[in-house]
Amino acid sequence: MTVPSPSPNRSRPPRFFEMDDEAFEELCCALFDKEPNIQKADRYRAPRECQFGIDILGERVGGGVEVVSCKCCSVIKKSDIPTWCDDFLKHWDTHWKDQGVRRFVLAVAVDVRSERRQAEIKQQRDRFRALGVEFDVWAPRQLQEKLRPYRGIASQYLTEVIANQLCGNPQSAVTQPILDSVVVAQLSRVQATLAEELDQHLDAALEGLKRGNGTGLDKALDVIQSDPHPWGALPPEAQARVVRLRAARELERGNPERVQQLADEADQLAGPAKGWRLRASIAARCGDPRLGLKILRNPASSDDRRLQAALLLAIGEPAEALTGPVAAV
Repeated sequence: MTVPSPSPNRSRPPRFFEMDDEAFEELCCALFDKEPNIQKADRYRAPRECQFGIDILGERVGGGVEVVSCKCCSVIKKSDIPTWCDDFLKHWDTHWKDQGVRRFVLAVAVDVRSERRQAEIKQQRDRFRALGVEFDVWAPRQLQEKLRPYRGIASQYLTEVIANQLCGNPQSAVTQPILDSVVVAQLSRVQATLAEELDQHLDAALEGLKRGNGTGLDKALDVIQSDPHPWGALPPEAQARVVRLRAARELERGNPERVQQLADEADQLAGPAKGWRLRASIAARCGDPRLGLKILRNPASSDDRRLQAALLLAIGEPAEALTGPVAAV
């Protein structure tokens, strides 16, 4: 594979015209695969098979296709651009018309800024527009800018020197793990702070609930989950607590299906270890207090023990409720 040499003037794009045809097509295909509307891109047809005027075909997200014709030449002469477009358009009625072509890209390895080339490009854009197809040209400047976010592509098809010029010098293998560990440590501290603030906020809301102010808890839960950024930064255990509290509120409103969904969501976030009280409450609300007792067989908190006592009363065992561990609370 022939790779281009860096431009003597660093302000100018790489000398793409020094690449061989196949390498230039592969480079354009790799970049086309990164286009936002392209689901998958590949070179079109095998060698010596008819390509109907293109070199690359990209399947669009949602249907339809976009195509690229690659021209790796050192000079673009008069009428070259119309001729290359004709190579595609002459197959329009027989091959492309029913394939949902949305865009035709002409990728060239040399500059097309001259007045004559720009006039030809405008004429071709009008021709394609009449067919409902967008016409675009990727010249060296556009190729250079499309390469900047993709160091891997630049280093694979160009050179490490050009990749450094376009994408910047990579971080050393020693530096990156150190930076990663710093970021992780900072994130952990942020999560711990957010979780502590959340617990304080929820504890205050729960105190209001005990005094009959359920609306305060509902508002607190809405505020916590309304902004995706702080919510996403919370550790899973804190998120699970919020989800279980919302499930408990839905249980009071008599929405068993929604409660079950929220309980499953909380278990997926942080495991079932702290969700037994909610599961026992669901069983009791569904008319099976004995199942609730079975679920809550090892009460770990005062709230667990209070629920256990209520379930014992519900099945007609007041003595056990009065003499069990909850009596000491």
